[in-house]
Parts: sequence; structure tokens; C-alpha cells
Amino acid sequence: MSMQAWIEGQRNEGVAQRVEEEAAAFQDAELDAQLGKERVLIDLLNEEDPEQFMAHYMRNLHVRCGLDWNEYKAAPPRSCAQRVMAKVREGLFRLLRPALEWLTFRQSVVNNRLTSLLMDEHKSRLETEARLRAEMHAIRNTLILHDEENR
Repeated sequence: MSMQAWIEGQRNEGVAQRVEEEAAAFQDAELDAQLGKERVLIDLLNEEDPEQFMAHYMRNLHVRCGLDWNEYKAAPPRSCAQRVMAKVREGLFRLLRPALEWLTFRQSVVNNRLTSLLMDEHKSRLETEARLRAEMHAIRNTLILHDEENR
């Protein structure tokens, strides 16, 4: 049974309004926005097919870092000058490729770490919310018992 169905079942607008106000107080738009930005990386954790994982990873890498591996492919050379330029381009690419792979690896590590920290912060806030709700419930119960004893 969802919270909304329970609220509608009680037919008490005051209770419904209080629950909605308390729920809104615990919403954090900044954290939700950060999680939304990292959602593509979080979704990669659930990808089981290696080919699909690499396809999604390369697409995300292209979107985030602007790396497009197709830009490094040249048309087949026709003239002698084009063949020389192709060899020079291939040599430069071989020189740059380890650095690009290292940058890609480092960016992946940084993204992974930031996503982990963000998820830890989200879990921490949920635990704090649960603890605060339990404390509020205990205080309300104490006040109700104290009020009944004074009557």
C-alpha cells in the first residue's frame, strides 16, 4: 500500500498535508541534481553484457569528454604525399594513444570515485532522515504519554 493510498484512505487532509510538508523538508534538490548527472554512470553498474557496457561507456565518454575515436581515422591515402601524411598521423596517434588512454582511465577513476562519494552521501542522508524520524516519533509518543498522565 502506497503512502498516497494510505493518506486517501484516512480521509484526513490535515494528516496528508503534514506528511507532504515533512517529505518536502527532507528533499534535497542539489543532491537530486547531482545524482541525475551521474545517473548514466550509475546505470552502467547494472549492465551485464560487456559489449553493451563498452558501447554505453564509449558514448558517455564522448558526451562527457568530447573524445570521438572516429576523428582519428583517416581516409585511405591515394598519392605519395597522402601516404606520408597518413604515416605521420599514425605515428603521432601511436605516441598520443597511451596518454589518451591514461587520461580516459584517470577520468573513469575520478567519475567512479565521485559517484561512490555521491551515493555514500545519499545513503548517509537517508540514514539521518530515518534517525530523525524515529527521534520525532519517540518525542511525540513521550509528549502524548506525558499529556495523558497530566489529565
